[in-house]
Amino acid sequence: MCGILFVDQKKKLISKSNFTKVLKSQSWRGPDNTSFEILNNKKIFLGHNRLTILDKKSRSNQPMKSDDGRYLLIFNGEIYNYKEIINKYKLKLRTTSDTEVVLKGFILKGKNILNDLDGMFSFIIYDKKKFEWFCARDRFGIKPLFIYFDKNTTVIGSEPGSIAKLLNLKIDHLSILEWKLFRSPTPNYTFFKNLTQFPKSCYRTNKINQNIPYYHLKKKNNKINFTKIKNLIDNSIYDHQMGDVSCTSLLSGGIDSTIILKNSSKVKKCYSVGLKKNNEFIAASKISKKLNKKISLINVDNQELISTWKYLTKLRKEPLSVPNEGLIYLVCKKMNKKNKIVLTGEGADEIFFGYDKIFRWALMQNKLNVRKFIELYGYSNTVKPTVRFMKYIRNLSTGRKVIDFVEDFFYDFHLPTLLRRMDFASMAASKEARVPFVSKNIIENLYRKNPVIKINKKYSKLPLRKYIEKINLNFVLETKKIGFSAEIDNKFGKFHNYSMFQNIVLKTFKNEYLK
Repeated sequence: MCGILFVDQKKKLISKSNFTKVLKSQSWRGPDNTSFEILNNKKIFLGHNRLTILDKKSRSNQPMKSDDGRYLLIFNGEIYNYKEIINKYKLKLRTTSDTEVVLKGFILKGKNILNDLDGMFSFIIYDKKKFEWFCARDRFGIKPLFIYFDKNTTVIGSEPGSIAKLLNLKIDHLSILEWKLFRSPTPNYTFFKNLTQFPKSCYRTNKINQNIPYYHLKKKNNKINFTKIKNLIDNSIYDHQMGDVSCTSLLSGGIDSTIILKNSSKVKKCYSVGLKKNNEFIAASKISKKLNKKISLINVDNQELISTWKYLTKLRKEPLSVPNEGLIYLVCKKMNKKNKIVLTGEGADEIFFGYDKIFRWALMQNKLNVRKFIELYGYSNTVKPTVRFMKYIRNLSTGRKVIDFVEDFFYDFHLPTLLRRMDFASMAASKEARVPFVSKNIIENLYRKNPVIKINKKYSKLPLRKYIEKINLNFVLETKKIGFSAEIDNKFGKFHNYSMFQNIVLKTFKNEYLK
């Protein structure tokens, strides 16, 4: 799904034809319907591309109007507890979609409805009577949202490249340096000047010239044990299968995707993707057979992957984050068209300290050595961190133990980068990726818990390893983990192609954007 709001007070920057052109250029995010509204004497444009998941009827197309026509909503995402909200506030609906629940919930409760929403979302609501807009983004940054704002013009939408192209914004070269070192710009920046990534867990209105947090991740003072963790995971996977369309999942040879597949009652067939000489097909096939699920193995050759990097960069109009973004797109593109929902394992490594090398290092430190941290985390030995990224690190680390800083860094910076990768690559193939581990209940119950629950000297992700043992799939733990790799194999042997990937992507981005 994709939405965009354009406010042009002087009616100089956009026309109906320009707006529809931009909207249709993003139709890959929602190919099932494209609709728009033009309001306030052509000063307000709202548009939406829809991928139908809940209530496939046209009555749930967007922009969705309130019963009296006063409010209009453009919404991207899924609210997994929407039926609970209906019952809690006794909402009377004319559709069976979560979209209308967001709209009527906001009309009833205003910004406070955000506290009720459990899911992934970004949305914009426009009030025709007061000439006001309201936008918000989910707690963990699963769904994208970007904003350009000055005294005469506001543009809010799902894809920054399209907004930047429309406004003819300049490339932010500091962001390019940060991308080379960290795979993404400093939080809230983008690859374009004056265009910002709207922060997760925040809302904003045109009456308040700042982003206002509605949620802070805090430690829960409760006891946690394996049984509770297992129940939280099981319940989240169940909830994430919600929808009126078919559901599938990605399967590697690893722990996270195995747990998801085991509990995916609606998934009859899963998919595994890899390069012809670099994949986990043997392990994935064995897992799927044990779980009595069909599997499709998607082979990708080197040239297909490189061509896909170029295609996706042109589509996104900004640099891709990692090489395996191409693999995600290709596997989603080759899925059965009926499978619009794709379950994936993002979030497990952040929650359960799966990046064991850096988390073990952090546990041994009494004081943060920023240089060493960047050496462990970064992807370049030649690019230096920018002043603004160093400021971000200092602010995030102040007053925190080293292990707490690293935990927060992975939630605040690393996870949103991976979520953006997954959202874009799946939506580029018109699929909706869902991430059951990135659940409010799971994260809140594991945040700031004693690290010994998650990691020891030999293993990380301890609760997930125990989960695998409990379901008698111990061979998964014994299989050598390749990871979701996009290493290309050539006549000299395998090599990590990150620098080659960056060169190809950066050249394609500049050629495409500067046309």
